[in-house]
Amino acid sequence: MSFQLLETTVYRAPLGLQFIDAVTGAAVADDLVVTAWPAGDPTGTLTPTRSPISANFGFGMLPGIAYNEALIASGGALPGSPPGPDRPFEVRVVDPIGRFLPALLAVTAPQPALVTPTLYSAPTRPAPSGWAKVSGEVWATSPAAPAAWAVVEVTAASSTYTTLADQLGRYVVYLPYPEALPPLAGSPPSGGPLDQITWPISVTVRFQPSVQNQLPDSTAGDPPELGSLLGQAPASIQTGGGLQSNLAATLTFGIQLLLMLQVVPA
Repeated sequence: MSFQLLETTVYRAPLGLQFIDAVTGAAVADDLVVTAWPAGDPTGTLTPTRSPISANFGFGMLPGIAYNEALIASGGALPGSPPGPDRPFEVRVVDPIGRFLPALLAVTAPQPALVTPTLYSAPTRPAPSGWAKVSGEVWATSPAAPAAWAVVEVTAASSTYTTLADQLGRYVVYLPYPEALPPLAGSPPSGGPLDQITWPISVTVRFQPSVQNQLPDSTAGDPPELGSLLGQAPASIQTGGGLQSNLAATLTFGIQLLLMLQVVPA
């Protein structure tokens, strides 16, 4: 007697999260501490369930919302988001081992698909082997203070790499070298000494304190809401030639590039 699948019971969580590493583009879950609560009620903090087969975090039960249970016929489409009005929640993600900056998210639930926030490197993150490193600090010129939670973007060749500064204006960008290295055969290599291989890069900063949204439920260690940080407008960079929209610099193979940036907020 052959087996025939007639229907399947599917449970869809009202909120699923998958965190993406800004450097590698890969999903990351190990050692992250994730919590969520209804907006305005931080006493109702909940912890998600980590998928045993992926890097996904799922909140199966949220106040006023539960799993969406549905029966689907064999080969049928998965159900959509659970019924009911959108409810506001806040999500905190912290990396106790110091690879990533903390993040605070304002989301609504239920969500029809995974929410995929990007996590940005903390200044304490160890350098990945074989990657270029651009780091330093961002300071606001007026008033003179660290440009906390500024967005720093490094463009090399045709690719742009984004990071966030921390609350003290410190930042780090890890990026692949823009072009393939020359053949290493011979002594010295046919392309010349490695420490003489350089690439031009361009650095821009987005810093607009007026739009940084500090959520009412946040604590002293929390950053402003992530979406508000990524929505900051471009700042002007103070250079020897005056205020510029970007800073030109040179990246040398194997050597960390240290850039101290002074900006006028947008």
